[in-house]
Amino acid sequence: MGPSHTDKPQFPDTGRLGKDKKRSTKIASVDEVVSLIKPGCKLGLGGALHESRPVALLREVVKRRIGDLSVYSGPVAGYDVDLLIGAGLVKETFIPAITFESHGLAPNFREAVEGGLVKAHILDVLTVVGGLMAAALGLPFFPIAALKGTDEVKYNPLIKKFTPPFGDEDIYAVQPIAPDVVLLHAAESDPFGNIRNYGAFRSVDQLLAKAGKTVVVSVDKIVSPETIMQDPYRTTIPCVYIHKVVEIPYGAHPTASPSVYSTDDDHIAEYWQAAELKRTGRNPEVFKSYLRRYVDEPESIYRYLELVGGMRKLVELEKEERQL
Repeated sequence: MGPSHTDKPQFPDTGRLGKDKKRSTKIASVDEVVSLIKPGCKLGLGGALHESRPVALLREVVKRRIGDLSVYSGPVAGYDVDLLIGAGLVKETFIPAITFESHGLAPNFREAVEGGLVKAHILDVLTVVGGLMAAALGLPFFPIAALKGTDEVKYNPLIKKFTPPFGDEDIYAVQPIAPDVVLLHAAESDPFGNIRNYGAFRSVDQLLAKAGKTVVVSVDKIVSPETIMQDPYRTTIPCVYIHKVVEIPYGAHPTASPSVYSTDDDHIAEYWQAAELKRTGRNPEVFKSYLRRYVDEPESIYRYLELVGGMRKLVELEKEERQL
């Protein structure tokens, strides 16, 4: 079940200047931000499918085996949530869809749900958006009418039918979705947490940032405050909603970071094959090897990037993104 409407997000320091005060930086280390994620917490993930997913931070979650997680996301998730599930760290999901699109179904998600290891709650995109809206606005619920006539109303744990004060038809209330920690990925930020996200799903990230209790953003690059001020309209999430920022080059890999690099389909295919061999029981050791090679053993993002193809592969992904 979602949180009570009393669990309102706490706004971080805005970094504003006061008399005789300096603006406070929000730059943090990977260890510092991952320590904010506790076992059993409600974890919200930004991006959608294989775009702007905070994968580098999630690899650190897997490396530390922080489990019993309730996971929320935007419209659709894929590689990142399947990775968490494959490592045995997820208790339940509140995500409309988890898929690998052309590669196939999400192997670890499928195996865990079919085996009763993970509870996949039935809900649609409108429920997620409504729940985030309720939390962002500090409301006890958000009304939606589009679910009438569907079987979803029998199973969706976040909604309740009610009679509104205006009109003559019952509609549904969605309770607030206020994750304990929200992880986002974006292309750029200044030291104070003014975020530039160039992805198609940045509106979902904006909602997550407003709804979450603690909001952490990994970015491919920290830029100067002057760069942000030269073109302030490119700021998609202002610093008032951000608690911590961590610079992780290619931190969304193997998902895309729009305007910087495209999705690494080859790596996602490698992962899918390993996870599918585990699901079918044909060779579970391949997935264990994947976790060791790409998650547990790399001591830094730079070692990880070497393992996935190094500079040659990264330049290729950057070139693909420029051609899109």
